Amino acid sequence: MNFQCKNCGGNMVFDPDSGKMHCEHCGGFDCETQRGDRSVTVCASCGGEISAEANVSATKCPYCGNHLVFDERVEGSYEPEEIIPFTVSKNKAIELMKKTFKKRTFAPKGFLSSLSFRELKGNYVPFFLYDYDTMTDFDGVGTKVKTWTKGNTEYTETSYYRILRKMRAKFSKVPADATFLADDKMDLLEPFAYERLVKFMPKFMSGFEGYIYDFPSSTYEPRIKGKISNDISGLLRNSYSEFSGVRADVLETDFGEAKSEYALLPVWTYFYKFGDKTYDIYVNGVTGKVVGKAPVSKKKVLGYSAFFGAMIWIIGQAAMLLLEVIR
Repeated sequence: MNFQCKNCGGNMVFDPDSGKMHCEHCGGFDCETQRGDRSVTVCASCGGEISAEANVSATKCPYCGNHLVFDERVEGSYEPEEIIPFTVSKNKAIELMKKTFKKRTFAPKGFLSSLSFRELKGNYVPFFLYDYDTMTDFDGVGTKVKTWTKGNTEYTETSYYRILRKMRAKFSKVPADATFLADDKMDLLEPFAYERLVKFMPKFMSGFEGYIYDFPSSTYEPRIKGKISNDISGLLRNSYSEFSGVRADVLETDFGEAKSEYALLPVWTYFYKFGDKTYDIYVNGVTGKVVGKAPVSKKKVLGYSAFFGAMIWIIGQAAMLLLEVIR
């Protein structure tokens, strides 16, 4: 399917700045009409055959430039329950990246160039959001150490206490990305302002790229349980922080039954190839958080080293001449 302007027939895309559908041709807002074609290999606008990878749900037609959403990949088991529409535009994402990396003196010249930023793409990334109602049993021993000095003698008293905890903790919308993007980078992009979740509508995807999940939600549960276990450990540590040391004899968590929902979350992706390595940078499409590392140009490093070395030599020579004059 694609979305066309009722007024001029131009391509309608979702505009993050206004939060409305926008015609790329006449500039109209919220005047879209939907055109559809059941095939995922044919453009609904020009009829051109499109070669799209199996996990792609939204893309741009290489022939007419219209943005398309593949019906069959956003319906049935692949239909997201919710979506967070982009609120960070491409220009804003570029601005945030430049601000983040402006002090990276040794980054290559083309890293933040207008030409390179053509590779900056807005993607709706598939996530599963999990709810867990957990119950944790903890049984351990805590120690408190008291030290004092009397006369010339130092005394130490160690007291032992049994620590029992039964803690119930509810976790809501714990996210796990369900695609090929780097899990560690996606974790760093969190949180995604989940109060902005709305019921899924395909029109939000027009103007962006989209993916479907690689595996069912059960595949990602071990990863989510690991995240939750870390949070539970933190909560437990806070509950017995008065002890100088704690030994856990029993630490068991009942996770109960997981509840999950399938959602699309907005991420700007920028893949910059430098040398034999690709540097991936991500921008949260709703909060603007930037995650990633800039490449380092060895030529720049050597150039700066040579420059400062020359400056030090010149200063040294000037100092020696000044000493000769003084003498």
